[in-house]
Amino acid sequence: TQADLQAMCCLPFRDSREALANAKKPGTYRFIVSGCDWGGSDYQMARQAKTSYTVHVILGVKGDGNMDILYMKRHSGRVYDEIASLIVAEHIKAGGTAIGSDYGGGYAYNTFLHRDARVDPTKHFVWEYQAPYTAIVKKPQFQQFPTHFMLNKTESITQLFEGIKKGRIRCFQWGEAQGLLSDILNSFRVHA
Repeated sequence: TQADLQAMCCLPFRDSREALANAKKPGTYRFIVSGCDWGGSDYQMARQAKTSYTVHVILGVKGDGNMDILYMKRHSGRVYDEIASLIVAEHIKAGGTAIGSDYGGGYAYNTFLHRDARVDPTKHFVWEYQAPYTAIVKKPQFQQFPTHFMLNKTESITQLFEGIKKGRIRCFQWGEAQGLLSDILNSFRVHA
């Protein structure tokens, strides 16, 4: 709910700039990771146009497994090589180690992240959603990357919702975060 999202915005930072500055203090996080969801080209009838949004998030992971959202950005357009360069620049600037991305963009978009030699391909995990009634994580039948894995969509979304509700995922102030956090209100889970 929106109340759950507002409750997770309990970090003492107004925005990502302050959160990222705090992340650089030694011992604050065990490691810092990035994730990106490549945009699609969904047809919007009201605008009679196709739009695309790629989202990049940087998380600080604490020793106990709790996570703080340090940075969120929505990129519009479909110039994925340029978007990948911006994602890598922010990831490196934040001191990121591993990076995860969805397979929805396919092989080509994900290789754009490797153009910068500072991105270690063995620390780039590519996630492809699979149906319920499957293993939570497994290697695909036709693996495109050494770090390409199948992820049970139902289980991953359940873990995300639980992490938010139990305070394991925190964020900076609601006023700055609500534009992107509110996107999750479009997701729901149907038990079967």
